[in-house]
Amino acid sequence: MDMKQFENPSPLYRNAPFWSWNDRLNIDELKRQMDEMIDKGWGSFFMHSRVGLVTGYLSEEWMEAVNTCAAHAKETGAFIWLYDEDKWPSGFAGGIVPEKSEKYRSKALVLLKNNELTENDTILKEINTEDGRAYICYRADTLGDTGFNGASYVDLMNPETVREFLQCTHEQYKKQCGECFGKEIKGVFTDEPCYNIHNNYKAPVVPWSDYLPDFFMKLKGYDIRQHLEKLFYSTGDYRKIRFDFYDAATRLYIESFSMQ
Repeated sequence: MDMKQFENPSPLYRNAPFWSWNDRLNIDELKRQMDEMIDKGWGSFFMHSRVGLVTGYLSEEWMEAVNTCAAHAKETGAFIWLYDEDKWPSGFAGGIVPEKSEKYRSKALVLLKNNELTENDTILKEINTEDGRAYICYRADTLGDTGFNGASYVDLMNPETVREFLQCTHEQYKKQCGECFGKEIKGVFTDEPCYNIHNNYKAPVVPWSDYLPDFFMKLKGYDIRQHLEKLFYSTGDYRKIRFDFYDAATRLYIESFSMQ
């Protein structure tokens, strides 16, 4: 071990903080902040869009700021890292992807009572319970979620959704600053992508995708749509059904998102 390098490591081995971009981006201020961080011993920075951002995410002004920071990193010997979403979780490209088509938007199955049904719910199965009739419904998210810039989250079990996300985000960075990849820009941070983010439903919910039934059939050999009640109620062989369901959902997510 070279003790001198251990005591005074190169920028690549120094701290790399999340650098919040949460205002109108100003080139001079960005360079000043980089110099301040470098002066205090940090060697890399994740350019992270956060709440409060005024500059348009992925806009020409945004890309100009990224390229300016890449150039300044080259001059100072520092490194920068891209962050592939406007806040998180990754996948919706700041709202661009879900606004393009409903087929890209997040899907779910929800368990509802009669007075909880909405115009966005398609009834797949009715169930008689001790508390009355319940309905397992298919629901596709609609636009308007403030947490996703007035859009919605997306279905990352859908490979088409992921291709659109990559085209809108990673390919745009490649086009704008690809010559810095592996040099001043060391990599891309992907933040908490998932296949179930339905906290606002206020009802029992499981993840879903239009791609899931066929994928499930090929993987498990039976039709999950014939066993939907076992995803919500502890009846019959529900343990096997739920294991198979989440195994299939996870595998589909891995193939659609992670592998791409």
